[in-house]
Amino acid sequence: MTEKIEKILIIGGGELGQAMKKVLSVTGDSIVFDIDQTKSETDKNLSELVGEASLIFLALPGRALVDIGEDLKLNITKETIVISLSKGLSADGQTSAEILAEYVSDKNLALMSGPMIAEEILAGKIGFATIASKEDAVRGRLAKIFSHDLLDVTVSEDVVGVAVAGVCKNIYTIGLSIADGLKLGYNTQGILLAQAVKEIGKMIYLLGGDTSSALFMAGLSDLVTTAASPDSQNKKVGQDIAISGMTDKESEGLYSLPLLVNRLGPAQVENLPFLSVINQVVLKKEDAKDVFSQYIQSIN
Repeated sequence: MTEKIEKILIIGGGELGQAMKKVLSVTGDSIVFDIDQTKSETDKNLSELVGEASLIFLALPGRALVDIGEDLKLNITKETIVISLSKGLSADGQTSAEILAEYVSDKNLALMSGPMIAEEILAGKIGFATIASKEDAVRGRLAKIFSHDLLDVTVSEDVVGVAVAGVCKNIYTIGLSIADGLKLGYNTQGILLAQAVKEIGKMIYLLGGDTSSALFMAGLSDLVTTAASPDSQNKKVGQDIAISGMTDKESEGLYSLPLLVNRLGPAQVENLPFLSVINQVVLKKEDAKDVFSQYIQSIN
């Protein structure tokens, strides 16, 4: 068993935070902080906890990262690594990598993304992730920490690509799930999956990352997992929209879609036809069956 040497802070006490606590139980002493005291394991303030931690995992939506930025900036030590698990966007359309770059240096920052369904990890099933950092030392330290059977990790230098892929897989899961809800068939699902991965690669390129990240854990693997899992909120949102044209559920993909569309602009969205279809159905409230039928006929 790995010697417990790290002092770990997990910010976010939801299912993902609890899953990370389980994964990290063999690595060090961890504590969960959440603004909701019913989910928090401590009464200490966040600034104090940040100053004491050697590893900080952010199990938060993208839009919540700004709220803790100053606590990170003012209190982390030179040796602390901040690892973002977020796969969303801020209110102004920034990825987790862009948000955190304002508060944490490259020497202290990593992203972690991949097929890590929290419910499965909590049930003892293995998860998979890519750890992305611009720093060799950060990648090496984290790879060593996760060298056990609860989470299988690879490492990458492509912080931008991993961040963008994490956002996009949620949005395209909604699209794939609309098609599933419309009962368009597995052949169609296969084509749509290929189109989604192709467009994720294009978006990674547009935003300055390595397109190959679309094909690995943070992209293709996580997209397939999220679209298949019955625990996925993004899947449930897409299925609701297919059936009734609306949903009362919330999901990271549903929140991020208008932000990404606004960031890309009309011309770039038009060059991403599957994204455009999702936009037409989810945001513009056009008829899902008509829009998807026309799109599928246009694929060549």
